[in-house]
Amino acid sequence: MDNKKELILKDFIKLAANTKGEDMLPLLLAFKDKAAAENIEFTKDDIENIFLNMEGALSSEELEKAEKIMSILRH
Repeated sequence: MDNKKELILKDFIKLAANTKGEDMLPLLLAFKDKAAAENIEFTKDDIENIFLNMEGALSSEELEKAEKIMSILRH
């Protein structure tokens, strides 16, 4: 993983640690937009790993939404 990608991912992890489950998906979308603005692209594997790491912080409703999003991204 390149340095820019690693730095933005560390920022996300730091913010996610203090984020409630219902706010996790908006945070993820904001993180995606920030990465895009900085011309950083995450592979499907990167996104899958991020999802797996944040799974425990999501409510069942947010988890269901996230799984739908991940399903779309996998195709």
